[in-house]
Amino acid sequence: MAFITRDTNRLKLSGVDWRCAGWGLPRLALDWGTAWNSTTGVFYPSQFYVDDCLQTAVELGANWVRLHGSCSPTMGSALTVFPDGINLNTTATDKIDYVIYKASLLGLRLQITLVDVYTFFWGGTALWSTTFGGSGSDFFTNSSVIDPFKTAVSAFLNHTNIYNGLKYLQDETIFSWCLTNEGNAPDSWITNLAAYVKGIAPNQLVQDGRDLFSISASSLANANVDIVGNHGYDAKMTDTQVNADIATVAGAKVLIYGEYDLNRVRAAGGEDTLVDFYAAVEAGWPSIWSDAPWALAGHGDTYGAETNYDDYSGSGNDDGFDSLAFYADKRDALIAARNHNYAMRGISVPAAAVCSPPANLGGRLYWRGSAAADTYTIEQSSTASGGYASHTTGQRDSDTPVALPANKYYRVRAVNLDGVSSSPSQSVFLESFALVAHTVAASAAGNGFTTSAIDTSGADLIVLSIGYYNGINTATVSDSKSNTWTALTQRVATNNCAHRLFYCASPTVGTGHTFTLTGNSTFGAMQVQAFSGAAASPYVSENGATAGSGTSLQTGSLTPAENNALLVSGACIREAANPGDTLSINSSFSISDSQIGVASQNLGSAMAYKIQEARGAENPTWSWQNTDQVATGIAVFNSIGAVAVVSANGQLGFFGVGA
Repeated sequence: MAFITRDTNRLKLSGVDWRCAGWGLPRLALDWGTAWNSTTGVFYPSQFYVDDCLQTAVELGANWVRLHGSCSPTMGSALTVFPDGINLNTTATDKIDYVIYKASLLGLRLQITLVDVYTFFWGGTALWSTTFGGSGSDFFTNSSVIDPFKTAVSAFLNHTNIYNGLKYLQDETIFSWCLTNEGNAPDSWITNLAAYVKGIAPNQLVQDGRDLFSISASSLANANVDIVGNHGYDAKMTDTQVNADIATVAGAKVLIYGEYDLNRVRAAGGEDTLVDFYAAVEAGWPSIWSDAPWALAGHGDTYGAETNYDDYSGSGNDDGFDSLAFYADKRDALIAARNHNYAMRGISVPAAAVCSPPANLGGRLYWRGSAAADTYTIEQSSTASGGYASHTTGQRDSDTPVALPANKYYRVRAVNLDGVSSSPSQSVFLESFALVAHTVAASAAGNGFTTSAIDTSGADLIVLSIGYYNGINTATVSDSKSNTWTALTQRVATNNCAHRLFYCASPTVGTGHTFTLTGNSTFGAMQVQAFSGAAASPYVSENGATAGSGTSLQTGSLTPAENNALLVSGACIREAANPGDTLSINSSFSISDSQIGVASQNLGSAMAYKIQEARGAENPTWSWQNTDQVATGIAVFNSIGAVAVVSANGQLGFFGVGA
């Protein structure tokens, strides 16, 4: 690389016009937490996120990026570059170092803004002012604020990048410093800061940063200012404004539109559309040298896309974009921007790059997105070895994680703007629950008892259903593997007919596994179900009901949060007057075990389960033959979802538990 230089109103690279097109990426080194205008909850984005955003900008035709905000000398929270406005936080600069390093590998040049006039999550002029004894509105005029800010700028520009060993002021990747973002700075401040920055970094260019305000005659005459600009929003996004700005600059400086509203492609009411704006800018080149739309966020680390905070700014602009494949109704704007960027660079629009395959992460099915993907295609197979066929097409980053049938193999391809698919991701097996073992036991004389031994090997969830008499003692449960049991709600009908579900996630399992109910005069019965395929924290919710009389009772409604969920229900019937009644249940529940009530020994009970492939409300009904008292409970548990499959080269993909 070589430094970008200015020749009057043109940018040069090694003496030749550097034709360029940009993109705004505001959140690469620091991201918002609770709100875009708060420093609470801010966090450092992952390197995946940085890579994804920069690669997408390249695919959208950019050869420079405006790093407004998070890559500035930020201040105000513990994660910023200058938390106290004085001491440089190298953990924060490490994040910026990576952004600069990665951009250089992709051939991108960078413009970095030095301060924001708004109090975003990366700080702003008001915060600098109040930190150093100012009023909050005197950042541009109070020397007690200006001087420490200049000291911070010097420390920032002299910082050495841990990845390439270059000070920021030595790095050809950084082609310019923008003094403010949309700051109505007086000419005196611009003169002061422009000279200061040029004195530190003479090989890099300076933009005054007055963007939303009139182009300053002083900046046009200032030898230390190389670039002036405007931000194209609302009435400013017209060919009239573009031509007026060109006339004002009159070839004295490089003119760049550092932001504009991509959503204007859908404008109504006589406003210029995005295409009209692009036509005016392209016709105005080289008098208007370049532009950069606002703004692009990238894919989430797990699935979908990070939301662009401007979508929630309350400004009504809705000028933020989340990822290329996020909004179907913004696709035309993104394609128009890509075509425009290549036009500004003076080259033909190339075929869209083939995307990298998505990284599957499991769940219902979800995946980590691919840079510059337009849509995604899900493929399904019954075997791990092959035979994949298209199952779902046109998936987007904004879609809910996909609900798919269990016990199948799946993989995903990213599809670019030209409709060309990537190679497939690694495969995942979408697993559901399986009943590993079950048993039943009951009291022979009204007191406690232990079940016969079963082999629970392979189970990762065990559920117990107990029916008992609650008049004297409450029944408790234990097992021969010393597991810890979570008790759900006890439900007691008339005459102390009681029911309760217990469960243990990630239990100790194996052969010779027995289960014990303890409690004298409880007249209990217990059913056991051991399942494989449970999530690490599988329990979701429960419900239940009691009846003092009748021949049927609904459990109470539950709706699983995910597909392929497990629903377990149990019921207890008193059978004092009519021993021998049997329990049945509808809604495609399967009874694993039941126990007929025996006078002076045990109450009647049964346990059933259902693996629900497609999530939906369930409210099954237990039925019996003669009028009696009954208590019932029902609970829902999540499955593990997608499980990693080892690929042909023996490498294990990055897969996780369902969300």
